[in-house]
Amino acid sequence: MSIDNLTHIKETDTTRTVKGRINGIIGEMEKRGIEDARFQMHQLSTEYALAMKEKYPELCKSVEAYHALIGSGIPSNAETIADFPDEEDSVKTFLDELEQKLLADAE
Repeated sequence: MSIDNLTHIKETDTTRTVKGRINGIIGEMEKRGIEDARFQMHQLSTEYALAMKEKYPELCKSVEAYHALIGSGIPSNAETIADFPDEEDSVKTFLDELEQKLLADAE
């Protein structure tokens, strides 16, 4: 793999959506007075990511939403899929459930 492929990271609609959702959840938590919102988001995302890496060790390498969640990049020429195929394990479902839980706890 050339250095050029490593420096050109794939930015997709999925990546932008996941990053936006994360920032939105953190922002809403902070509005509600949760001072360690970013830390809580990071901790919960890490736990989810580790579980997915254990369950789908090879698939994780190509899931755009997973990489957006953990803050890593995918080389621009990599073959990717938007999210995990099992809706129960998808990053979208994780963020939906996390948002409901964290914001409900803040009320």
